[in-house]
Amino acid sequence: MKTYKKLFSLSIITFFSVISASAQTPDSNGVYGFATIMPAYQGGDDALFDFIHQNIKYPKDAWEQKKQGAVQVRAIIDEQGNIAQMKVVRGICPSLDEEAKRVISSTTGKWISGKVDDKPIKTYKYLKISFKIDTNSIEPAAMSKPIPPITFIGGDEAFDQFIKKYITVPNAVLIHPNLWGAVTVSVSFNSFNQITDVAVVKGPYKDLNEEGVRLIKLSQGKWIRAESAKAGVPINAIVTIPFNENMIDSNARKKFISENIILVACYTNPVFKRAYDNYEAGNYDVAIIDLEDCISKKENLDAALAIRAFCYLNTGNNAAACEDLTKLRMKPGMDSSVEEIYYKYCASAESRIGIHPSGWGK
Repeated sequence: MKTYKKLFSLSIITFFSVISASAQTPDSNGVYGFATIMPAYQGGDDALFDFIHQNIKYPKDAWEQKKQGAVQVRAIIDEQGNIAQMKVVRGICPSLDEEAKRVISSTTGKWISGKVDDKPIKTYKYLKISFKIDTNSIEPAAMSKPIPPITFIGGDEAFDQFIKKYITVPNAVLIHPNLWGAVTVSVSFNSFNQITDVAVVKGPYKDLNEEGVRLIKLSQGKWIRAESAKAGVPINAIVTIPFNENMIDSNARKKFISENIILVACYTNPVFKRAYDNYEAGNYDVAIIDLEDCISKKENLDAALAIRAFCYLNTGNNAAACEDLTKLRMKPGMDSSVEEIYYKYCASAESRIGIHPSGWGK
């Protein structure tokens, strides 16, 4: 059947469940009306809108009869992010109803399932697709983006500035730029627009995910309800935090790496990390074996020399320790404890047990 894609506009609206004491329990079919983490389309509402925009078609019979309006659909998102079942709860005509169901069903597998107690569950998801014919245009009409029920005061730009101002960048992200990425969280608001709960839906890295949750909690009192959202009831919204490397100064990252050679080595070299763990546990002889492997391969050389020196000092082998410390002295980025301990143990014959590189990797 020939279908029409031009001369109509559409909007996709996600309905947000009202929170109640009984909502977070399954119905007789084992499906939840509300969850701690509500199901979300991968990439967020904008990605859902773009997908439907690219795939929706206007049926010929509905076009010819000038049928238009909103089709409301209730879908079940299962534990794997699939569309398990779908039902039109308010339709316009058979062809528009079927087209709404068709395009929504084609999103199966692209959802992040809802969760209760951190376990994936089946959850109801309400969607509305509005069809509208624009008879005054000879080109496809501009389509309206879905309106979120609650937004950051000042909009996206203000939200980005807030994130940049208050972000605490996790150490691993400074060392591995590939760990940057957007963090998507589910945020529950009470009837007064106050944040009551935040949970991660999707994110690139544990520490960055936790930072996203911290920042959202920090934004308490900075959210405003949309006019379309019903007043006086709790709502649940999906918020995406666009973390990226541009949020920090590149010079700050270089300075961090140069000043934290032990921490960088632990994150980047599993052999060194094992050696450092053994050093911390007092297994100095075992640690030295791995450190010598790193040194022979010139992997994290300065860090390996430093920790080997401290291992030697703790086993009473001051002569070997001083050889390593002599190689490290005055190197850029060296912790001041290297110079201090060199003068204490190499410039004199005194030997002590229990030395630790204070300030490194701590």
